[in-house]
Amino acid sequence: MSRNIFCTIIIVLLVFYALNVNAKFLDLSSWSADTYNVKEEGFPEYGTGKWILSANKTTVTQKSNADPSIYINNVNLKSYRINGTFQVTDNAHDNDLIGFVFGYQNDHQFYLFDWKRGTQNYNESIAYEGFRVIKIKAMNRSNFTFSDFWGANTENSSILASNFGDNGWDVNTKYFFHLDYYPEKFTIIVYTSDKMTELWNVTIHDNEYSSGQFGFYCFSQENVEYSDFELGNINPETKDSDNDGVIDQWDSCPKTPENSCVNNKGCSCELSIIDEKGSVEKGKWKTYYANVDNTYSNFTVKIQNLTNDVDLYVKKDSKPDFDNFDCRPYKGGTRDEVCDLTNNNDNLWYFSIFGYQTGDFTITVKAKR
Repeated sequence: MSRNIFCTIIIVLLVFYALNVNAKFLDLSSWSADTYNVKEEGFPEYGTGKWILSANKTTVTQKSNADPSIYINNVNLKSYRINGTFQVTDNAHDNDLIGFVFGYQNDHQFYLFDWKRGTQNYNESIAYEGFRVIKIKAMNRSNFTFSDFWGANTENSSILASNFGDNGWDVNTKYFFHLDYYPEKFTIIVYTSDKMTELWNVTIHDNEYSSGQFGFYCFSQENVEYSDFELGNINPETKDSDNDGVIDQWDSCPKTPENSCVNNKGCSCELSIIDEKGSVEKGKWKTYYANVDNTYSNFTVKIQNLTNDVDLYVKKDSKPDFDNFDCRPYKGGTRDEVCDLTNNNDNLWYFSIFGYQTGDFTITVKAKR
């Protein structure tokens, strides 16, 4: 079968955190701004945040070098997932804090994720380059000081997780933010905008703020843009119903006899990782990918319901091509194509469909424990 490729366009869909190209992004016009005019002797004083909403109401930019400032959604959320992009669009000489608030109970109790471009020391309060997650907890907002938001780990703020180093944000570089928020824990992932490079992935178990509002945040940093955010519900996590000491997707399996699973306590059912209808143009690629952790010893990738000749390629750790793949059934025509694979560790797998002809298909990925 000859292959004449005029151009190759990779369309990447991050399976668990994917944004639908036809999605309706959040209307930010009902959100509201607030600034903490913190004052502390020996520290600089800034002004009030200036949040500017775009004409399409899906992008907001904080334009001033302000004290800690938030743009909040004013809706209580519980068990949700939110995705979107953020960037600093100008001022290559500034290097301060950008991020998000969530689990927002009120103006003095919430979680805070922030990201610093460069390390700075004000009066022994050091804000380090890199990522951190902070729990803000004060008697009231009048108790806040500059140090609570700058160096943190004060009476009113405690660092729950951090990743400091040579990993600050860059100007005019768009980043992708993902948050999964459960009553007892939350996961934050920051990617490059193409979602191909993971910059930080952290899960924190803390149930003090089991629900709350969500918003954008910056401190002493102007020209911070937030855009194209999507919000969705996720089911609350189940308890450890299979008694294996881990709360995971297998706890929601149908009850099966004991000893039915490889750990002698769990379920024998399959887990559906991907079940998508798609299409690909002639001479082009469409690529899906997913992290498959080491609890899945085997999984099956299948394309079916083909309307024309499209071909499946699978590869671990990087995108497949005509010469590099771990599985390529290569059936031709409209026959189903199947790859049965073994997974020994936590791996990132890529599932690519090449359009020998323009066609539709259904792709499924099912894992077994």
